[in-house]
Amino acid sequence: MIAADVSQIKIVASGNERGMRLQPIVDKVVELSGTDLPKVLYVGTASFDRTDKFLRQTQAFRDMGCEIRRLDVSEGETVPTLDEMKDVVTEWADVIMGSGGNTLHALLRWKEVGLDLLLKEASLKGVVLCGGSAGAGCWFSSLHTDSLRPDNTKNKEHVLNELSEE
Repeated sequence: MIAADVSQIKIVASGNERGMRLQPIVDKVVELSGTDLPKVLYVGTASFDRTDKFLRQTQAFRDMGCEIRRLDVSEGETVPTLDEMKDVVTEWADVIMGSGGNTLHALLRWKEVGLDLLLKEASLKGVVLCGGSAGAGCWFSSLHTDSLRPDNTKNKEHVLNELSEE
């Protein structure tokens, strides 16, 4: 069981992905991290781990000289072991950035692979959570999303099945 003061969770949320490239937002993330060059973990599940999104959304941190890693879990063959994920999420990262994209896909996939609990553990340890659009909403216990639009859902059948079980 993780004991922590949830009022100390640090989230920087932007309405869209471009927000994570704006210097005042980047500066706030860095400030909250408590270090000049935070180690940034990019979780691109909502954008199905697209490299172009990774490069664009982490550009401001790369320009500052931050070390950046990415955690790809959208496809079975890219998912690290639970121990590897735990190490990078809860021990290595100062900042975890969620990509924009399909929020519901990300949340369901994180639950499937056990990443949801690791992200919660990291947040309770003081790791800064940030992102724009889906990458902003994924850190909260409730949100409004367009993730069920047929044109926005890669795994529509899985999503509908998951929702019908609740």
